[in-house]
Amino acid sequence: MVTKITVEFDEDVADYLNEEGLRQNKPVDRIVNQFMRQHMPKNSQGKEAGKRFRIKPFSLEFAPEFEGMTPKEILSKLDDEYYAKKLAGGTDAFNAEKSYK
Repeated sequence: MVTKITVEFDEDVADYLNEEGLRQNKPVDRIVNQFMRQHMPKNSQGKEAGKRFRIKPFSLEFAPEFEGMTPKEILSKLDDEYYAKKLAGGTDAFNAEKSYK
């Protein structure tokens, strides 16, 4: 999230920031943010700083008929099956005739 704020700098500070921006090839706001982060107390550097989380891996087991297929091929097959059922009238998919009655 970015919060826009207006800050007035003394001329010498503004000149320094502009020169530093040119030297580092970075916008002034990034230079100010980096400087502030370096000088902020450690406990105020983001609400989630230091909070750890773990990712629990799991196996995606596909049905045997999808074995060896790419995700794109699986989606294509599922789409084909869906539309075949829709054309046969075996699904509750959107029906234009029913919606206008």
